[in-house]
Amino acid sequence: MFCSKFFWFLSLLAILQIKSRLIKLTCLPCYFQAHSWFEGIEWDKLYQMKAAFIPEVNDELDTQNFEKFEEVD
Repeated sequence: MFCSKFFWFLSLLAILQIKSRLIKLTCLPCYFQAHSWFEGIEWDKLYQMKAAFIPEVNDELDTQNFEKFEEVD
């Protein structure tokens, strides 16, 4: 079950009015960084941190980390 913080995050991304969306996008990083869902993240050190999951990739066309779906005509 998703928590209300996650739904807040999704609602921010799904703003319907274009004018409102453009205004929100200019401050989008501010909203994410300030939200309690991201509490404890050291944004200044983000690029220095080791990722929690690093997928194994054999070449640039390797899709083994994606789910397989049946093709629809």
